[in-house]
Amino acid sequence: MVRATLFVYITDVLKRDLGVESSKIMVINFSIISLWLLLVPLMGFLSDLIERKLMMRTCALALFLFSYPLFYLISKPNLSNILILQVILTIIGAGAAAACAPLVTSLYSTAKRYSGTAFGWSTGVMLFGGCIPFFSTQLVIYTGDPIAPAFILMFCGIIGFFSTFNMKKERLGSMCYR
Repeated sequence: MVRATLFVYITDVLKRDLGVESSKIMVINFSIISLWLLLVPLMGFLSDLIERKLMMRTCALALFLFSYPLFYLISKPNLSNILILQVILTIIGAGAAAACAPLVTSLYSTAKRYSGTAFGWSTGVMLFGGCIPFFSTQLVIYTGDPIAPAFILMFCGIIGFFSTFNMKKERLGSMCYR
């Protein structure tokens, strides 16, 4: 959901509202993807030090709390505001992504891990990740408010925050096949 916002919706804002050339947008996206790739292992290490649910809960809460202020920045579109939004959302998204894979796989027994994780992950990507740019654009068109996509991220953040309370406790060695 964060990646779809970063790489699809924000790209549209850069091109449509700021008139940034496609080649420059690709450089910006490459830079943000590179930052994402650098942060995920570091955030994964951090999620190994603290409880993964705490990491997910913190990232979901940060998504809820920071989405509106960050999208307020792009209501007055300029390149620096959009880059600030992208960097902060990348930090939040990388933290969530790093903790998510091991956390989700630990929710299933080893016998059901592949099908359970694949179905849950694919459904979530399809419903949220694939549709977020479309819904964000339609929400801006319908409301006329460039901040409106923040409400989608806030909604996803609050769902993520409360869903971590319903997850069973991770078992030591739950990632190992036995």
